[in-house]
Amino acid sequence: MRGPFSGDAGAIAVDLRAIDRDLLRRLPDLLERVGESSADPAGDRLDPAVYPGDPDADGEFRRLMADEMGAARSADRTCFVDTLDSSRLSGQEAAAWVRVIGDARLAIAARNGVVAAGTEWERRMQTEPDLALVGWLGYLQGSLVEAISSGDGGLA
Repeated sequence: MRGPFSGDAGAIAVDLRAIDRDLLRRLPDLLERVGESSADPAGDRLDPAVYPGDPDADGEFRRLMADEMGAARSADRTCFVDTLDSSRLSGQEAAAWVRVIGDARLAIAARNGVVAAGTEWERRMQTEPDLALVGWLGYLQGSLVEAISSGDGGLA
């Protein structure tokens, strides 16, 4: 079965339905709200402690890297939004999509109490729409990573 992404002459071909694209349009806004509250578990999931045993070193890392990391995420989200209606993605654009979709999966899972894959997660995915969305985003991300790494499009 062919996924929604495939390597195509040095690029990634995108075959998404309009309804899929409409759902994906919501991801950047969801990600912009991550960490607005200190009680948001998505904030810790997307920005875990780099030095968990050393709060001073972790604070210094954040002081030095926070702006750069924020700018990189912002650039990825802008690229994602700008290319959402495209039928082909460059390697850089596809990589930005992978990161945005991955961040969204982590944020939604964290907000729903999922800490690891397993049978409980799989059971909940069948009945909870937010977790079904995590599964669908995983499918998209996997298809995109496979298209990037397949070499069909010369991107690997």
